[in-house]
Amino acid sequence: MPEIKEENKSTLEIANEMVDELKKNQEETDARNCIKSLEMAGIVFRDSREFVENPPAPWDWIVQDLIASNMKGDLNAKSKQWKSFFAIQMAICVANGKDFLGLSVPKARKTAYFNLELMDRGAWERVSTIEESLELKTAPDMLSIVNLRGASWALRENADKLALAIKSRGIEFVVLDPRYKLICEGEDENNAAGLRGVLNFRDTLAKVAAVLMVGHDPKGDVAGKSMADRGAGSYTAGADYDFSFALSPHEVDGASVLSISSRYRPSPKDQTIKFDTDSLIFSQDCDTPPAVKVIPTGHAATRTPEAKADKNLIKFQELEAAVKVFFEKNTVMSMGKFRQKIKTTKAGAAYGITTLKDAIRTLLDNGTIAKTPEKTLKDGKVKLTRERTEIVGTPDQISEYDKFFATFGK
Repeated sequence: MPEIKEENKSTLEIANEMVDELKKNQEETDARNCIKSLEMAGIVFRDSREFVENPPAPWDWIVQDLIASNMKGDLNAKSKQWKSFFAIQMAICVANGKDFLGLSVPKARKTAYFNLELMDRGAWERVSTIEESLELKTAPDMLSIVNLRGASWALRENADKLALAIKSRGIEFVVLDPRYKLICEGEDENNAAGLRGVLNFRDTLAKVAAVLMVGHDPKGDVAGKSMADRGAGSYTAGADYDFSFALSPHEVDGASVLSISSRYRPSPKDQTIKFDTDSLIFSQDCDTPPAVKVIPTGHAATRTPEAKADKNLIKFQELEAAVKVFFEKNTVMSMGKFRQKIKTTKAGAAYGITTLKDAIRTLLDNGTIAKTPEKTLKDGKVKLTRERTEIVGTPDQISEYDKFFATFGK
């Protein structure tokens, strides 16, 4: 091998150093671009000294020491615990700057209540009655009621626009009632992936306002459960909150135990509250200790009429929710075809064909769905197809169906 001269080694070393310098410069450039990209996504590395010496803005308490601006939280309870009435009463109190069940509301805040379940008339009756019972007349623009029965899917599809609208209207407190209406087709609230979309949606709104989401407790006894274990579905939902309310059945009939959890301040002690079915409002019962009713578990529990009623009610609510989602995606159809299709869903599969028919009759009675004789056009005239054939859909869909054929009878 020929001997490398000293000056050639120096040239090679210089070349290698230049290559190393270029690599180093490129790595530094790549790192700077990467950091900028992360910062644009909101991922910022902050020096602890700079962070400590430059504190964020103080808490802006909507409910003193519990709910501040941009916080997110839950209200969980079993069925028959009047959780929607609780949420509406709280929304009205916040909009009026009125203390709520011993919780201090420092000043009135613009509030929005999203009703995703009730018919407009039902929501009106509750809001108007609760205002009257509280002897409050909410000032204009302080409380917005957004009725989206049958159209809750529009919220998640327009999350960014909704957040902009909330901010532009100066709304600082938002109530979403109930959570299950925000779950899209194909999602399962019993696993983390199934709830991710709902929780991300709430995060989007929490950038501009504090958000309370109303949920329901899972089956079984709630006595002794931690707040993180309240609320149906994956543990993910139970852990993703800044504040949380829970209503539990009290040992005393007609009373509930209100539990509150705060992530940033000491949590208030449990208290007993009572709901009045005439005034539709909750009030404190300071004389009754907050004792949660223990519900027997196992076979004994399933044999009690109360436990069976609770189980059947939850089962029916799941079917009702599935039917609402079904008709958000489908048009009217024959009753037979509808029964066949809804039976293939998770909620419908829990029913036998006879009990499913009974449940569908209940859905017809409570106005969730409606039916009408099937019609057709023959020679420009309206004809009934077969005497026993019925068409089923939402009340609005059936109204449009009948309205279409009515034009040919004039």
